[in-house]
Amino acid sequence: MKRRVRNHESEALPSPLSLAGRAWRGGEGQELYSALLRFVSMILVLIAVYTTMLGSLSQQVATPFQNLYYEHDTQVLNQSRMALQRFRSMGIMPKLGLTAGNYHYMDGSICTNCALRLRNLCGYETKNATRPPLELLFPGELSSRRNLNQRTLCFLWYANVMWSRATGGKLGLMISRLGAGIDNKVTFLERMQQYEEKYNCRPFQSYPVTLDLNDSRNCQRFLYRNDLFARNDSDLWFLKASNGSTGRHIHLRTRYQIDQLARENKNLCPRPGTVASLSVSRLWTIDNKKFDCRVYILIASFQPTLVLFHSGHLRFSAINFTASVKDDLKMEAGDWLSGVKIDPEKDRLLARHITNPRFGTSHTNDTSRVIRPFDTLRKELFQQWGPEEGKKLWARLNRNIRRAVLSVFFAMKGLFLQSQYYNRWAFAIIAYDIAIDQDLNPFVLDINSGPSFYHGHKWPTWFVKERSLLIRSAMDIVQHVAFLKLAGNESLRRLQVDKPWEMIYEDAPQHFTSRNSLEDGECLATSNETK
Repeated sequence: MKRRVRNHESEALPSPLSLAGRAWRGGEGQELYSALLRFVSMILVLIAVYTTMLGSLSQQVATPFQNLYYEHDTQVLNQSRMALQRFRSMGIMPKLGLTAGNYHYMDGSICTNCALRLRNLCGYETKNATRPPLELLFPGELSSRRNLNQRTLCFLWYANVMWSRATGGKLGLMISRLGAGIDNKVTFLERMQQYEEKYNCRPFQSYPVTLDLNDSRNCQRFLYRNDLFARNDSDLWFLKASNGSTGRHIHLRTRYQIDQLARENKNLCPRPGTVASLSVSRLWTIDNKKFDCRVYILIASFQPTLVLFHSGHLRFSAINFTASVKDDLKMEAGDWLSGVKIDPEKDRLLARHITNPRFGTSHTNDTSRVIRPFDTLRKELFQQWGPEEGKKLWARLNRNIRRAVLSVFFAMKGLFLQSQYYNRWAFAIIAYDIAIDQDLNPFVLDINSGPSFYHGHKWPTWFVKERSLLIRSAMDIVQHVAFLKLAGNESLRRLQVDKPWEMIYEDAPQHFTSRNSLEDGECLATSNETK
């Protein structure tokens, strides 16, 4: 009998399929199959429930936004009418917020360069635009919304028109931002001189000695009798283009250089489009750096006049300051006449004396050296003079700045009186650049109705937050004021102004007075007295 050879391969472990078959044949497969079906069914049910919940949630989120995006202009107008009735009967303020409107107006005569800024700097296309950035369509105060993105804030900063839920939306009142004409340095000088002559004010009290070189008499005195204004050979003049901005148009010349130029050249007058401003003597510097104060006023209404103040921030030179510049001026004194061009921001001499951040950031990447909080001045006074005396000086400085700001506003406000509609439903935000001498006297160096948002750099966190709150709260105030005027000027007494803005002037209906304020027609100093 032959011995059977065992095949080891044939006795390997059974496959899962064969086990399943045996189990099925043994009756166990039915239970396994049922359990598998129950598990798959449960998974499918969970997926269906999750999908339903997700769809419902997305619809809840999307529906309000879609409703705002597609809400009808008539609906907004009717809601505004009802809000006005509620306010008149119960004193309840309306919901604020921007709406659809004819934002393409900014491409026309109503604005000069804001449309270009909105496109190039904010990424907002103004052509045929009917809506602001979409996140602005949600109702509510902007000052309570800290999460607005930079593009939206940029839009609020530069836009020259808006439509608000408080005033009827697109079918209601167009609120416009004014400012045309006030940035011209010759116009500024003429208005200040007219105000001084009208009210017998002593000249050059709130701004430096400034001459329009297009005026032949002033030009002759500047070139051939510079000693009438500048005491020392090293005293510095800032030669500016009348329509210039950002500091790139400025040339620096000492009295000595001007005298040299006058001896070597004749028939140099007049010089159209040029003004000359004398540097502030005994200038206050901090850490051996020149600085100016960039402060703001919000003219929330022109009829009646409401002026609010924001202390802003300090703008520092990145290069150590020296009052003696004679040895530093290497360029020929005639360069400003012949039109020699340099790269302004890279020039260390200009960067020493010009505090526009464009110059500072050309010499340092540390923006905290270029922009500092306004409160730096208080700390500096306390450090130098102690808490008791520092507190008095701080109060004095704040009073002086506000009065200087108002003196310039009173001189310039006539420029805004151009159209009854645009004045009644208009506002303005004006930046003042102010130098301070060692006696805490402020001097307005420049004003700007369209100040820069400061693009292209990583700014300190405190500054980004300050800038955001400044513009958001300003737009809330503008909407509130427009609504209260719509309800009747007597309603303006209900206006509540909170920080960071401070009311410094109101001409009606409830006259506002403050020890920091100045009356229209009042002088910082008359021709017969000192400041």
